[in-house]
Amino acid sequence: MARSILDELQTVPEQIVIKIGPDIEPKYRHPKVDDGADGGIVEWNPDMSLDVFDSPRERPSASWVRNKRERYGLFWRKSRQIREYGTLSPAIALIHELGHAYQFFGDRAGYRSAMTKAGSPQEDNVVGGIETVVITELRQLGHDEGIRWYYGHTA
Repeated sequence: MARSILDELQTVPEQIVIKIGPDIEPKYRHPKVDDGADGGIVEWNPDMSLDVFDSPRERPSASWVRNKRERYGLFWRKSRQIREYGTLSPAIALIHELGHAYQFFGDRAGYRSAMTKAGSPQEDNVVGGIETVVITELRQLGHDEGIRWYYGHTA
């Protein structure tokens, strides 16, 4: 998924600027107008990780989502109440912000409209549609990466 997003973003004619620095709060600033040159700005801090939690109760029911059973005293139960804490690496923060750029270039008007509303669904769309997929792929390769199912699942 990460490779396909990077490949897709390389095909857009506009230039996407990536600002990197230790005092930067990661975000994507979409262009205000379509002038054919400005593709927006991704801001990224390569030293910033994010503590998150995985709430099994809110995991989607999908074949690729782990919904294991755990021993609880003398009984077995589905792990729907236990929170698992982890950390998102700076690389995941970068793909998250690039995911916003990917969304923007897929539907510029829709993205701009959604970002004007309080509680925009764009964050959860990136978390659910890009971030968790990339993390799942990395976990299958043996990388220990935290995961969250919703944007607000930060510890």
